[in-house]
Amino acid sequence: MPTKNINAVLLPLDIRLGDKRHNLTIARERIAALPQDTDLVILPELFNVGFGNFENGLLPLSETAEGLTIKTMCEISEEFDISVIGGFVRREGDFFFNSAFVISEGKLQSIYDKRHLFAGPEQKLFRRGEKLSPIVNIKGWNIRIAICYDLRFPVWNRSKNLDYDAVVFIANWVHARHYAWRQLIIARAVENQAYVLACNREGRDIYGEYMRGDSLIVNAMGYSVGIEHPDGSISATLDCKMLESDRQHLQPWRMADDFTIHL
Repeated sequence: MPTKNINAVLLPLDIRLGDKRHNLTIARERIAALPQDTDLVILPELFNVGFGNFENGLLPLSETAEGLTIKTMCEISEEFDISVIGGFVRREGDFFFNSAFVISEGKLQSIYDKRHLFAGPEQKLFRRGEKLSPIVNIKGWNIRIAICYDLRFPVWNRSKNLDYDAVVFIANWVHARHYAWRQLIIARAVENQAYVLACNREGRDIYGEYMRGDSLIVNAMGYSVGIEHPDGSISATLDCKMLESDRQHLQPWRMADDFTIHL
């Protein structure tokens, strides 16, 4: 169990498709404007290039883990003493992955390759991840990382013996499916007795519209605890004492069924 609270912020950016340098610049400006006591900032899925600008293939959009996006976010993390989670198109040899990164103390801590790819171009162009989603420790909080469509798969996100305290979903989830998005976020929180931090994008792309306010932070009981700000960001203090109290008040994790995921 964590012993200290942390302050988290979702930044649901309006992503400019294919314009990596613009999106990185906007992300830096938004992070620079955050309160100094912010511990963790979360950016959307593929925040640097957007989802759907794939007409010319993924090569022009992709990077290795040593590329511009990770380098820039490491610099931002170190400059503002903040942990950052976001997404990018990762290239490894001839394969492309829809990946999430975790950066803390100015260094890349973990990369997760999306396991559940959405039907259509994503399944055709990307290779699905071959490892379980990681659990990283940020200031005493164990945080699981997942991406968009992963949200629909409860077993994939299932906590075993409270092995994580919060789960982060980065997403490009169109508003037309907002009802499912919201209900699934609440379900993942309640069934795993953990905070859920779900950062969607804003704006519009070829798939539809992404509304301000769709991103959510909910506590272990499924209640929204995020504060919405005029710039669209959402902040919350992850409360360790409240989390412990909720887990002691109701203890379904003690009766949870054991299972194994075969990759």
